[in-house]
Formats: sequence, structure tokens, C-alpha cells
Amino acid sequence: MIKVTENAGKQIKASMESGDANNLGLRIAAMKNPDGSFKYAMGFDELKSDDIVTEAYGIKVMYAGDMAELLDGMTIEFDRIEKEGDPQFIFLNPNDPSYVPPSA
Repeated sequence: MIKVTENAGKQIKASMESGDANNLGLRIAAMKNPDGSFKYAMGFDELKSDDIVTEAYGIKVMYAGDMAELLDGMTIEFDRIEKEGDPQFIFLNPNDPSYVPPSA
């Protein structure tokens, strides 16, 4: 299951409403790079029969069943990586070999 933080949920909801995607869900995908790290993608899409679905903040979050090994347990955050940088979506995925848990 994928978790969505409150900040990420608010940003996703705002994007859904401004882009007329209210009847769609948020699809998450991952691909392994040659070095073993992961590359992520997300966008609004319709539910498919083999999808794994969870809901957070009124948003259906889904991914294809064959992605479970890569995505299960991931958290999506929306925050600044650097103090002066713009906020962005951050994929906190313990399945990704390059994952480093956030420090306090």
C-alpha cells in the first residue's frame, strides 16, 4: 500500500480540481534504472482491473499489481528538499536501494 502525507494529499487534490480530473485516480509507477535506483512517474488515470488501490484524503491512489514489489510501503510527500528550493513531490520508498530515511 502507498501512503500519502497530508501535504501531498492537499497538492494532489488541488491538481485534480484544477485539471478536471475529479473522476480519476492518481496512478503511480516505478522503473528500475540500470544502477538499481528507481525512477518514478505519476499522473491521473482510470482504474484498471489489476490495480492495487488505496484511498487517502479522498484520492484513489493506484498502481499496477506487477509494481507491488517496487512500490508497496512507499510514502508520497510534498515538501522542500532544500530550504530555499521549491516544494515538490518526494517518493520515500524503502524498496529503492538509494532510499535514505528522512532525518528529524
